[in-house]
Amino acid sequence: MSVQIFTELLPKGLRAEAWASLGRGTPEWEFSRSNRPPMSARAKAQALHDGVSEMVVSALAGGDRAEQFTSGMVNGVHYLQLVEPIKELKRDNRLEEALTLCYAVIEGAEASASRERLEPAPWHTEQAAIIHRMLGQHDREVAVLERWVEACPADRRPGSRINERLEKLRG
Repeated sequence: MSVQIFTELLPKGLRAEAWASLGRGTPEWEFSRSNRPPMSARAKAQALHDGVSEMVVSALAGGDRAEQFTSGMVNGVHYLQLVEPIKELKRDNRLEEALTLCYAVIEGAEASASRERLEPAPWHTEQAAIIHRMLGQHDREVAVLERWVEACPADRRPGSRINERLEKLRG
C-alpha cells in the first residue's frame, strides 16, 4: 500500500489530506510535490471551477459534444461555468447580482435541455428560489420554480426536489 499526504497551514489551523493506493503497482498520483492539491475551501472551489472551464473549452473544440455545449452558452459563457461565481456572490451577500446570474444560467440550461429533451439543470433554479426566499419575494420564488417545472418533461417532474419545493409552497 502507498500513501500520499499533503498539509498546509491555513488561517483556521493545519489542514491535512491523504490518499491511499491499495494496488500492488506503483500508483499514478494526481498530485505531487510540484503540483500540490488545493487545500483551502476557496482553492478547492477555484480548482473545481477551472476543471469545469477546461471541460467546456474541450467540448466546444469539436466533436459530438460541441453542439450540445454550444446550446448551453449565455453571452459567450457556458452555464456550468457560472456555478462558482453565483456561490461567491451569495457568500458576499450580493444577492441581486447572484439572482441576475441565476436567470442567465437558467436560460442556458433550458436551451441545452430542450435540445436534448431532458430537464434543465435544477441547481440554478434552486439557487434563484433560495435567493427570492431570502429577499422575501414569495411570488417570484414560486414563479421560478414553476418555470423549471414547465420546462421539464412531464415524466421527470415527479420526485424532483424542485417539484417538491413548489408543492410545499403551494401548501
